[in-house]
Amino acid sequence: LPALAVWCAASIGWSGLPDRSWDYANRTILYGLFAAVGLWAAGRTRALANGLAILLGAVIVWSLLGKVLPFFYDYSGPDVTRLRGPIGLWNQLAVLGAFALPLALWRRRLAGTLLAYGWIVALLLTYSRGGILTALAAVAAWLALTDERVEGAATLVAAAVPGGVVVAVAFALPGVTSDGQSSHIRWRDGLIFGLLLLAGGAAAVVLERLPRPRVPALRRGPLAAALLLAGAAVLFV
Repeated sequence: LPALAVWCAASIGWSGLPDRSWDYANRTILYGLFAAVGLWAAGRTRALANGLAILLGAVIVWSLLGKVLPFFYDYSGPDVTRLRGPIGLWNQLAVLGAFALPLALWRRRLAGTLLAYGWIVALLLTYSRGGILTALAAVAAWLALTDERVEGAATLVAAAVPGGVVVAVAFALPGVTSDGQSSHIRWRDGLIFGLLLLAGGAAAVVLERLPRPRVPALRRGPLAAALLLAGAAVLFV
């Protein structure tokens, strides 16, 4: 890749389209840099996954705080009800959830459960159908390919049950999920939503600490195929 980049750059001297040659040189340099990062990261996947989980945890805390404390993110203009801070677009925020949920199921325990809980709430509040379907497909693929699917499924249930309840109640709070609300209503309902988030997080922790069910070992192949087919069906509906 570095040699190809040098060749593309040198070809500017005789190229009939030197601007295109320079574009190709820049693109090849970028490919080379990404390849170098990949080689550097090859032996550090666990540390990188943990770092990404921490980063996505910070994003979701900031995002949900925008609904609890209105000054954290200015929800004005059209579609103010859709959760989109701090990214700026609800679909992009939902796509981050598709990355976060498999990481949360991999982490499991307290940290993974809270990460999954926060992102499940956020995904539902983005109203992003494509983002939610992509997240479902990612979770299905992870459960199909891991050997720890029982623990991962338990973490998912512990996060999804209180998360669903919190979002259901949020739809009854116009300051959180309705347009055209005054600052007073947004503050009032935002603080109520914040208390709901804390209560839901506490419930997720309690559910996570319940004993895991004991199930016999399942054949990996058929289960993986079934879950992957289900994920693909969900994604392309």
